[in-house]
Amino acid sequence: MKNTIIYLIIIFNISCSEDYDSILNDLSYNYVLIKDEIGDDLYYEHYNINEKEHEMRFNIYKNSVRKFYSSDIKIIDYLLKYRNEDKEFCNWIKTKNPYLSTIGDLDLLTKSESALILIDNYFSNFKSGKIEIPSYLTNLSYERFIKFYNENKELNLEELRRNYKKKFGISR
Repeated sequence: MKNTIIYLIIIFNISCSEDYDSILNDLSYNYVLIKDEIGDDLYYEHYNINEKEHEMRFNIYKNSVRKFYSSDIKIIDYLLKYRNEDKEFCNWIKTKNPYLSTIGDLDLLTKSESALILIDNYFSNFKSGKIEIPSYLTNLSYERFIKFYNENKELNLEELRRNYKKKFGISR
């Protein structure tokens, strides 16, 4: 019986991780948001897709944002695992316009930076239905968040979100 319970816990944790991995992978479809910025012809040519494929990928992206915001609080613990992943870039948050020759500070985000932005969005931006880079990004830190999280872990999600916005002075 004890082995069965342990086995079920392991299976549940693997399943949750796979769900969260799927959300992050699908957030990488955010390049669909730059179609208007670069124009239809260049967009379809660069990504080697047609209008139907764009719509499919756009829906995948929108669905991943919805899944992200409706995920249980355990997604935060999952994202905290990326705290020290500062060597590898990802595009969970943003894809750089391939036709711009300049590279801005926010065009290349590491997994660590992206996870922190997602954590902040989960608590402060859940009503917008979008993933955004906050204007106060330089004020975000894992240390401040972990301290807050440990002090408030027992609260329900609604209270956690309210306290997060209050503690960090976020008005969005």
